[in-house]
Formats: sequence, structure tokens, C-alpha cells
Amino acid sequence: MLEVRRLRKNRGWNQTELAVHASLAPSVISQVENGKRSPSARTLNKLARALEVDVADLFPKGQAPLPLEEDQGQRGDPFLNAWTSYMLSLAREWEEALPEHDELRAKPQLAYEFLSKNESVQAECYTLLETIGRVIKGTPHAEPSEADTTMWLKEGTSIKELTIRRYADRADLKELVEALLRMDDAAELWDGRARTARDATQNATEFRPDLERVDKGVERAAEERRSAASLAEEFRSVA
Repeated sequence: MLEVRRLRKNRGWNQTELAVHASLAPSVISQVENGKRSPSARTLNKLARALEVDVADLFPKGQAPLPLEEDQGQRGDPFLNAWTSYMLSLAREWEEALPEHDELRAKPQLAYEFLSKNESVQAECYTLLETIGRVIKGTPHAEPSEADTTMWLKEGTSIKELTIRRYADRADLKELVEALLRMDDAAELWDGRARTARDATQNATEFRPDLERVDKGVERAAEERRSAASLAEEFRSVA
């Protein structure tokens, strides 16, 4: 990510100084700048805060199409497309790694590891909903007519589908919305499995000394999910 390097140098910082301001390891800064590491949403937020820019400013726009030009839907905005690919990859990863309830009940060690992973899943989901939600709302697009919206409501169209249709005039934006909602759905499934995993660790004698730490992690993950669900509901309510 050459933009990170450029913004860092504009401030007169070396990689170690940026790492200190962003609360990251210097090796992370080096890997991100040299394209050897794909930063998570949380890392991007830390970098953006340290550099006092928006997350979008960490990505060069190049010659992105102008908003609403005639062939926007065919070419798409590289920035939006990159985020769509990232969130679809994340959603698929979470979907494929989701264990069944019975598996969690039968394998307390797996349940224990799942709870730890779930905390990071919920934090990542919340950060992306907050960051990409702002990007989506701030990207120009043509709203559907009131008549169309009324017709869709009469047809019993779901709120999720209404939200997607709101951005149907721009393929790149519509795909980004679909990816964001799919990612949130995947995180919600993880939250549901977390309850089963928590019960499994409670019933396993080997984890009793760690139950307090487990409970704190479960509560942190639950708080991230509540925050994410609130953002998702707010995002859907604009449809």
C-alpha cells in the first residue's frame, strides 16, 4: 500500500514512529507498505486514525470512474470493488469455518478455540460495518422511485432485499452492499454458535480455571455483535 508510505512520509515519520502512533508492530507497517500483508479492517482503522485520514484515503483512487457516468456500472470503482472482494472472501472464510452445534458440544477444545476466534470475527464485522457503511452512504447513486419502493413493499420484499435494490443503479455499489450484508449474516451465525460453545466449555472440567477469562471474551464478542447489529439495522433502515 504505497499510499500508507506516502502519508507516513508526509508526516516525516519512519515506520517505527507510525507503528507507535497506530499501536501496531513495526513489522506490520513494513509488510503493509510492501504489499506482503493484507491489513484487516481493524488495522486499517488504526492506520487511518494515526495518519488522521479516512480509511478510503489509504487506497489510491487512480482514474476511478466519475460518479454516475454512463458506463459506471460496467467498469466500477476500483476502491469499491476491492472492498467487495475482501468482504466476500471474509464471509466465505467464516461460513466455511463454522462448526456444527453437535461438533462444538462433542469437542470442548474446539469450542474453546471457537470462542476466541469469534471475538475477532465480531470485532472485524463491527469495524467493517462502521467503515464501509459510511463509504456506501457517501457514494452518489440514483435512488429508486417512491412508486417502485411502494410496489416492492406491497409484494412483501424483505428489508434486506429492499436495501440491495436501493443501490441497483450502480453495479459496483450494489455488489458492495450485498457483500457487506452477507458478511454480517455470517458473523451472526458465529454469534449463534458461540452460545453452544460457551455451554460446552462450562461443562468441561479442564476449562474451569479459565472460565472467568472465557466469560470476559464472550461478553466482549457479544458487545461487538450488539454494536454490529445496531449498525446493520440502521443501515437497512435507510431503504
